[in-house]
Amino acid sequence: MNKKYELTGETMERDGYTFHQIRALKDFDCHGISIKAGDIGGWVEEEGTLSQTGESWVLRYAEIHRGVSIGNNTIIGNDAYIGNGAHIGDGVSVGKRSSVCDGSSVGNNTHIGDNVHIGDGVRIRDGVQIRDGMRISNGTTINDGVQIDPGAYIGYGVFVRSNAHICLGAHIGDGSCIGVGASVGVEAFVD
Repeated sequence: MNKKYELTGETMERDGYTFHQIRALKDFDCHGISIKAGDIGGWVEEEGTLSQTGESWVLRYAEIHRGVSIGNNTIIGNDAYIGNGAHIGDGVSVGKRSSVCDGSSVGNNTHIGDNVHIGDGVRIRDGVQIRDGMRISNGTTINDGVQIDPGAYIGYGVFVRSNAHICLGAHIGDGSCIGVGASVGVEAFVD
């Protein structure tokens, strides 16, 4: 098997964990980004986290913890954080300075914008669009086809059903349930 990347030998210690920097060994494209042999990527806690096949890549300064699985044709942005045991599906893009915390899962063909925080144990299904600068708290479930606009906040244990639209700056309180196809208005507060 031709390897896609190698560990550079550079390590970083953070909070008792050791991360290894990666370097591309061949040219490939991922989400419109050309990765060239020799390009330096992000940091992985263990080599098997990022598959040696397919077109997935971890951009520089991103931090990928132990037990993470990253699907094919998935890009993890600069300075992103993927926590222990998280699962990132196929065709996903995670923006710069975004975090997907411990035990969370992100379904296939999902877009996570820049500066997004996804808490522990969050379940995001397929085809979800999460725009920049928003927060999804622990234990929340976001079903297929949901669109979440910039600046929204989704509280703890929320359930957002398929094809809902959470508009700009909306605040969804803890334990709320948003129905199938519902639209939560600009700067609305649901509690």
